Amino acid sequence: MKPRRRVEWTQEQRDALEALLRQANGRRTTRLLTLPDLERCMESALRSELGFAWASAGDAPDARAVTSICLAVISGEQLTVGVAPAHGAATPASGWADLAAWDRYREQANAAACRAWAGRPRPDRVVVPLLTPEVPSTASREALLAAVLAHPEDDAPRLVYADWLSDRGDPRGEFISIQCALAVGTSRVAELQAQEASLLASYARQWLHGLGDDVLRARFRRGFVETATVLDANALFELEAFFEREPVTELVFASSKLIDTERFASLEWVERLRSLEFRGPGALGRDRLATLLASRRLRQLTSLAFLDQRLGDEGLRLLAEQGGKTFPALERLRLEDDAITERGVAPLVASRWAARFTELSLADNQLGPEGAEVLAEARSPGRLTRLSLGGNQLRDEGAMVIARAARFRTLRELSLPRNRIGPAGVEALLESEGLAGLTSLDLAGNPVGSSGRKRLQARFER
Repeated sequence: MKPRRRVEWTQEQRDALEALLRQANGRRTTRLLTLPDLERCMESALRSELGFAWASAGDAPDARAVTSICLAVISGEQLTVGVAPAHGAATPASGWADLAAWDRYREQANAAACRAWAGRPRPDRVVVPLLTPEVPSTASREALLAAVLAHPEDDAPRLVYADWLSDRGDPRGEFISIQCALAVGTSRVAELQAQEASLLASYARQWLHGLGDDVLRARFRRGFVETATVLDANALFELEAFFEREPVTELVFASSKLIDTERFASLEWVERLRSLEFRGPGALGRDRLATLLASRRLRQLTSLAFLDQRLGDEGLRLLAEQGGKTFPALERLRLEDDAITERGVAPLVASRWAARFTELSLADNQLGPEGAEVLAEARSPGRLTRLSLGGNQLRDEGAMVIARAARFRTLRELSLPRNRIGPAGVEALLESEGLAGLTSLDLAGNPVGSSGRKRLQARFER
């Protein structure tokens, strides 16, 4: 199996890519690409046997209209990424003049042209180096495992470790190899899935150190536990040995018992986390949020959720003030059922930190139409692609505020269930120029009327 390489970005290269994205999107409100779209395109190129991948914001309706397109190409030990505006049918050839033609039916026929494209220095593309972690196959078990933990995103150290285990008759080695193959794609899906299920049934309890479902639930990916849900906060520190040996990147606390956040935030393995969620009453509490925010081990988080933690406006103000330092890489924030009003939202949306979010959920709080006004009037346009405000009693007034707001032009998904929005609010949302780029609009549980339902179905249920 080909080792999974990773991109080594500099800040200058990141800035250049974002500049290309802004230039390609221009001032349009439809057919826009986002930074996560580009990241998924690059990930596809890294996984593709063809060595390239591309993505578009959709075909433009005619030759005069404009869309955005991204092309990512692997060439030797580097990745070339381009972003450009395109006219008409969205293919890489419509975005770059030095790609004369594009075969949409036989992607492999475009490989040579893509490599040639990647070899031409141009201001509309960025070149970044690729790295493959070097793991000596003669290393000890602990050294091999340390390499896996140090590079949780890479397959190479996992596969070396898998070979080491298989040579010693350990079934975990076969399991790692099977899940890595399933993750990158294979023609043997059914066969490998059957082997995966059999190994899990026989050995999962052993690999989880005998931990019961009342303490921990885990999801394996690429041979190791990637997502862990802690059901008993009191047992967290009895689990330290487990977390030190599994490259967990997604952690959920679903406990009714208070968490010792001071000790949790000091643990070294916490630095590997990319997603952290507190779920259910009592798992965190407002008083312990300050301790969490004092940690410097959570700087790699890209996703954070506080669900039914009752943080209130004061907790959200604290998060807005300190979140940028504690969670500088954060892209997705969920604050649901947390007793938040428009007063708490104001400092959040005014912060530079929140302007970097691509997803925000404030569902089941107490925003009302006034909260919609606060969100709409934020000075920074932001780059949100997904916004969820369900269960906030926005009513038609709040829906109309959202419809008029220019800052929501980047949205692709808008969720407004259970907000007492009627036909007038539906009309405003559907006719909004600022929301023309929506691909999903959730208005479940609102009295939208039969006409509103038909219009929603006509636009979004094709």
